[in-house]
Amino acid sequence: MSRKMNLSENSYFSVESKLSLLPLSDRRTVIDLITFHNILNSNVCLPQLLCDVNIHAPSHRTRNPLPFCPPNVRTNYLMNSPLNRFQRLANDFSELDLFNTSINQIKSFFLHRHFST
Repeated sequence: MSRKMNLSENSYFSVESKLSLLPLSDRRTVIDLITFHNILNSNVCLPQLLCDVNIHAPSHRTRNPLPFCPPNVRTNYLMNSPLNRFQRLANDFSELDLFNTSINQIKSFFLHRHFST
């Protein structure tokens, strides 16, 4: 691939930057957040999965801005289960309102974040 693109080095990162691709870790995060967005907004008909989402709804005002409460688990297997991972990622990127943003806004958030540095 690098020969076709006239790159002297055969580095994954040089090809990635030449093609303006996000790193694989960011692409995984974007896909997870888009999937969670689809579950939350009922774009995917999974009512049982939607019932398992722990939305943080405090009874009084707090300084905790995190929108979700993923359960505390004892094993890595459960910690990395898709629904728990989605909730942790949504808390990590709490500036993205998954209830009111579009999929294109989620993608552009990561593109802007990656290519502005």
